[in-house]
Amino acid sequence: MESKYLPGNITPELIRELLSEYPQYIPDSLAQLEEARMVLIPESLRELKKDKEAYLTVHELAQLTEWKLKHGTFRPSLLQLVNSNAEKEVIESTMEAFGWISKAPRTDRSDDVDRPINRLTKLRGVGPATASLILSCYDQSRFPFFSDELYRWLRWDEEKGIGWDRKLKYTKGEYECLYETVHSDSLGLQREELEGHNITALELEKAAYVLGKRTQDLKATKGKKDDNERVSEKRQTLKRRTTEREEPDEGKPGRVRKSAKSKKPEMRREGENKCDA
Repeated sequence: MESKYLPGNITPELIRELLSEYPQYIPDSLAQLEEARMVLIPESLRELKKDKEAYLTVHELAQLTEWKLKHGTFRPSLLQLVNSNAEKEVIESTMEAFGWISKAPRTDRSDDVDRPINRLTKLRGVGPATASLILSCYDQSRFPFFSDELYRWLRWDEEKGIGWDRKLKYTKGEYECLYETVHSDSLGLQREELEGHNITALELEKAAYVLGKRTQDLKATKGKKDDNERVSEKRQTLKRRTTEREEPDEGKPGRVRKSAKSKKPEMRREGENKCDA
């Protein structure tokens, strides 16, 4: 990754550049789920907050889970587990988690997410990553979604060679670390403005997604180029070996003597026309 895109060097202008590319990495097949995750569900939660406590339904939780799986590794059994939750349990769990967030003082430390994550992960099929996605929908500016790309980018370590190939365990501890990194001074972006507002956790998530996809595209292009080079090299080697095996026919340039012995011509019987077939 270019040094200018490292977390400590990134600027609002570069974030804007990455955000402008985000739509091109969303396939048409994911458009409805993308709208639900980015727009419809967050809007619904904001409306609920105005009059009463916010919550999610099983259907909304399933939509978020499906969006997450299609952005990463698809595991159909996880979606089945989520759908097996009772409607009442999902409503109560999300309402309780959102209630803690709205009432507890903000510290930008792991304490902010400890209780909500613990409560949400009691639901079947909901681990720390899916729980973080729920929190992100509730407050897109504050809570980052625990995506592979965002964690790997913000926890980048050039000296140790830890980058896009970093292995994740998807634990609560990793998410707490990610949460604190998003709000830390080391990132140097939270006090900067982008389009009239401080850069949000959601915008960082999208920027990281683009950086990760760019890397995948480069690897795919390089892999295809390497494959083509190997095929070309193999063809050249085969051609060279074939040429080495062949010897020119003496006195007849341009003709090649066959390596196998030619059969002796059969004696034509008397009266037989040489053109008969």
